[in-house]
Amino acid sequence: MPMPSPVRTLAVILLALCWARSVGADATGAVLIGRVLTPDAAAPRQARMIAIDEAGVVTEATAGPDGTFRAGLPAGTYAVEVVANGWRSARLRALVLLPGEMVRLDVRLHDGDAQTGPPIGVTRTSAGITFSLGPAALSELPLDRTDAGAAILDLTPGVARGAAFGTAADVGTPRRLDGLDLSDPLDGRPWTSVILPAATAAGVRAAVGADERDGSGAVLDVVTRAGGAALRGAIDVVGGGQAWTRETLPDDLLAANPRLADRDRVGRSVRAAGIFSGPLRPHLGFGLAVEHADDVRADRIGATTRAPRVHGRLAWASGERSANVVGFVDRRSTTRDVPFAVRDTAAPGIDNERTISTIASRAGWQSPLRGRIRLSASIEVLHGARELRPTTDVAAREDAVTGVISGSLGLVQQGERTRTIASGAIDWRTALAGGHDIRAGGDVERTQVTESASFVGGEFFHDVAGRADTVDVWSGSRRETPLRRASLFVTDTWTPGRRLAIQAGVRAARVSGGAYAATSVQPRVGATLAVDQAARLVVRATAGVVADPLYASHVDRTVGGDTPVVTYQILGDGRRVEIDRTVPTVAGVASGIRHPQVREISAGADLRLARSVQVGGTIVARRFLDTIDTTYPGARWLTLARPGLDGGPVSIYRWLNRRADDAPTIVNVDGISYAGTDGPSLGVAAAGRDYIGVVGHVELTLPRDRGSIVVAIASARNRGTVDDTHDAGIGRSDRFASPTAALANADGPSALTPELEVTVFGTTRLPLVPVRVSGIYQRQTGVRYAALRTFSAATLNVPFDVDGRTLLLEPRGTRRLDPIDELTLRIASTLPFGKRRPLEVYADVFNVLRRTTVTAVEAGSPIGVSSGAPVVFETPIDVQRPFRILAGARLKF
Repeated sequence: MPMPSPVRTLAVILLALCWARSVGADATGAVLIGRVLTPDAAAPRQARMIAIDEAGVVTEATAGPDGTFRAGLPAGTYAVEVVANGWRSARLRALVLLPGEMVRLDVRLHDGDAQTGPPIGVTRTSAGITFSLGPAALSELPLDRTDAGAAILDLTPGVARGAAFGTAADVGTPRRLDGLDLSDPLDGRPWTSVILPAATAAGVRAAVGADERDGSGAVLDVVTRAGGAALRGAIDVVGGGQAWTRETLPDDLLAANPRLADRDRVGRSVRAAGIFSGPLRPHLGFGLAVEHADDVRADRIGATTRAPRVHGRLAWASGERSANVVGFVDRRSTTRDVPFAVRDTAAPGIDNERTISTIASRAGWQSPLRGRIRLSASIEVLHGARELRPTTDVAAREDAVTGVISGSLGLVQQGERTRTIASGAIDWRTALAGGHDIRAGGDVERTQVTESASFVGGEFFHDVAGRADTVDVWSGSRRETPLRRASLFVTDTWTPGRRLAIQAGVRAARVSGGAYAATSVQPRVGATLAVDQAARLVVRATAGVVADPLYASHVDRTVGGDTPVVTYQILGDGRRVEIDRTVPTVAGVASGIRHPQVREISAGADLRLARSVQVGGTIVARRFLDTIDTTYPGARWLTLARPGLDGGPVSIYRWLNRRADDAPTIVNVDGISYAGTDGPSLGVAAAGRDYIGVVGHVELTLPRDRGSIVVAIASARNRGTVDDTHDAGIGRSDRFASPTAALANADGPSALTPELEVTVFGTTRLPLVPVRVSGIYQRQTGVRYAALRTFSAATLNVPFDVDGRTLLLEPRGTRRLDPIDELTLRIASTLPFGKRRPLEVYADVFNVLRRTTVTAVEAGSPIGVSSGAPVVFETPIDVQRPFRILAGARLKF
């Protein structure tokens, strides 16, 4: 699809202007605005704001005649000082700035020449909720390094176990490193992760502004280290062994659940990371992080995963101009991999090899253009590849009686992603009507998702009594899904008073891919008010509409690429007779389709009770609308009765007029009707979800630099017919294609959102001994589930995936697992030598309380399933991680 004319024109102008100017700050950098006043509310002459980053690079902004100043800065941590001739300076030791954030500083200078001035009032004026983690939390807490993004999300109040403020965290939460979105354009899962010791700041926002790209969940921003006053860094090594692991599952639980006993168990683990940073020139700093991980499973398969990663960053600043370039290279490979579902039925010697590689880079700059006008632009590119391949090229064979697989695991899967995003914006600051900071711009995205699959040797045999009975022959599939987006935005931060900021804006986006195309208009408005002069109490509120991202899973059914699967009966003389053939179909798209969106309101307050005590609270309400899914508009359904849990009848629906070439249609499913055999409607589908959550937290800084503690409590209600799980959030499903899944017991509480969540984390130095203890404690209500039954396609005469053939036998969320109760500790001490280059040793202890809480169960009904052996209802299939100790060491220099 050609780029719309206004977007194309704007992009050409922006790129041309940026090319002609000196490079400047990252387009997703932060903006500092503020006002400097004297005790009598006058503006001092020649006041200056000085910000110094970790590399020692200095950025200055001179206040105007009215005392206001503005500076664009790369995301990171800064020391800030405000000075004026004849007045005592005001300082902030550490100010964390996140990508895309606008922060207001209110400074009241006083007489005198004391070294330490009054505190500076900090007000985050960007709409939404921000929860920031500074360097201490990221370096001293025992966070899980295997997925650092998930560890930070789980630590953030209100964002835990897949429920990011009302949506599935791994779907609606873009995870960005230094402004670069590393989520998979196929399904939203993170493509790579940050090297945790290199992170210097992280923040989670539960809402996004009008200048943000689409995304209805929280936004996780991680800023990596770049620079240092002198060459410095850390070499960090952590290791764990099978001998240090203790399985705490009771013997009776393991004996009753052999699948649970054979789950993936942690074995040997060694991780080494090196972080180096420093100045290259007076205005140029660099950061480099290198990590290698080697993990081995402790089960009989012994799969080994190796993951070398490199993250690099260059940061340049001179006056009000600065630039950022970040790059990531990530490669993971696993040998001897066997899927858990077939591990017990795979013949010896059968395994897979998995590889995942990612290369991503982002370059951005910002520079004054003329007067109070600024120009910013950026370009980011992500390319990734994944492959799963059996280690043997022999065609797979499955015994129809025992289920044992031999030959190979049968399937080859490959995937590639290439995403390019170019964006730009113009900022204009004016003092009219108290002050406006107007930002306008746009971005263009082009993404190609390629997925292919095939049988090893093109065949999959089904054996009976030791000989081949049937064979599936498949030429494979190759689906190439193009995703396109072009969007424009305009936003204004109006400061009618020194303590009030009002932010309003709108974003319009055109998304398309395959045959799917839709337009979303997303207005937003927010306000931040410092109630008192010193900004000790700040209240905030925001309201708006946010569009869901466009994943390839939304549209891949419209592009085709599948070939038929032909099943042959193998006769005694070896001849083959065709007995079945699939007919691949390509989905259409209904006219006037509306792209999925979320309507959201939030409000909150932050109170600084004292210099060392911060209190905050937030309430968020969301309504998820315009769900899209595949349906068959001309289908007619026959009601059938089957026995339910209590012996009473439950209704399922058989498709009467189905033809082999019936093609699905992607529609907005809320309100669609299912026709019966004689015409009257069997019922109407409802598709949506409502969420409300309340989060409160207290942050306490301990005296004499002994550490800090954060206590957070979150309570939420999340209810509807669309769940908050990953699969429910990415678009591709058949949940509403059949009334069997859409009408019965569809409404109810979501599975993952905890009704109550308590999080406590912090770090402290013990008195009299050189030991630091850091810990994370979490207690969450257990996940919800309901009994279900999955019927065969033959029973219902439908070509649906299992989600379209699964009937909830009782209302959604009727049952709930036990609460999760977990404590993780880090005990660290610096060795009594090497003062210039201290060596710290530490131990991370997971599941200190040695809980064995079941976190997932098999929800299949005791009345059985339509194919395969019946499963035992409510059998545990996963538990919380076991008691484990990891030992590590860190050399700082």
